[in-house]
Amino acid sequence: MRKLEFNYEAMLNEITPPLYDMESMFWIVVAPDLYEKYGTTGEIVARTWLRRHANWRGQQIRKGNQALGVPINVENLFVYTDNPVNNVFIPMWKKDYSWTPYNLKLKVSPGECVMFDRMKQHDIGLMGDVFCDELHQSFTTTYHPDAVVSICRTMTKGDDHCMFQWVLPGDARVPDEIPPYPGENVAEDWLYDTEYNIVKGGVKRMMRWYAASIYYLREVLEEFLPDVAEKEYIRLIHAYEDARAECIMERNSDIIGGQSARTALDYFDMPYILTWGMEIKEIQGGIELDVSYCPLEETWNWLGDKKKMSVYCDSCYQRMYSKFNSKLKAEVCACKTKGDDKCVIRIHE
Repeated sequence: MRKLEFNYEAMLNEITPPLYDMESMFWIVVAPDLYEKYGTTGEIVARTWLRRHANWRGQQIRKGNQALGVPINVENLFVYTDNPVNNVFIPMWKKDYSWTPYNLKLKVSPGECVMFDRMKQHDIGLMGDVFCDELHQSFTTTYHPDAVVSICRTMTKGDDHCMFQWVLPGDARVPDEIPPYPGENVAEDWLYDTEYNIVKGGVKRMMRWYAASIYYLREVLEEFLPDVAEKEYIRLIHAYEDARAECIMERNSDIIGGQSARTALDYFDMPYILTWGMEIKEIQGGIELDVSYCPLEETWNWLGDKKKMSVYCDSCYQRMYSKFNSKLKAEVCACKTKGDDKCVIRIHE
């Protein structure tokens, strides 16, 4: 069984790369498809989708910083952030540039951004530029409405590195506090004391921002393409799950191909065993996953109607496992999005 720990080394080398694959492939699959199929409307849908879940992410970081009692400024946007891999790079970033609460520069060199590597691999052109511009602008302004980010250079536009600068006016107002969702324990989720707690909480927060992107895709499709929203959502999710599985197999080609249900679970892109409340049972012909806590379901419940998201759960595991090994069959026997008290997923070999 694969062993992962909540520490910076594992976060940098084993946890973050597949999570960034997951985030980038969602955009790589969905955005160009919408643009090619629906033209300007498709581009608007893609941009709105990205803005909404990035806006939500910025609000969550502000909420976390407020719970920690630290000032809401551009330095703390990165020092106390939702993504713990930043804590690995901060000493290097601060060595290269002088950081203050009101001015921060950040350089990303080739090989340091998994998302750019995937976009380059799939040659998505304009949609790569859109991703970088919309993402950073959106989470910055919802973290602090007076903050701005200048994207001076970006590899998606052919530059040899990315260069960002975040600025906050010295007389910027203190932004309003954001109340927690019902049942959300912000102080507990944002323990920023030990390496263990920083990584553990950060992985959960990354799962929540991924959940928001799944949710908001459906929401914008319903708003802009109501007549085909359900059909298009299912089609796009299926294409995305196939692409996710291919990335996982690419990273673990010597391990996953033709292997057991348990091996495939161990090397999934989402760190299920670390973050979910999950009991894994050996059953005849496979394994059964009893899930008492899922950060995706938790987030969907905060954002609105989680029942709409059951279509994601119904298709995700089936497509992913069949891609890993054609003999593996996934069955969602119970799901919290449908009102069950736990999720039960059986993987048959």
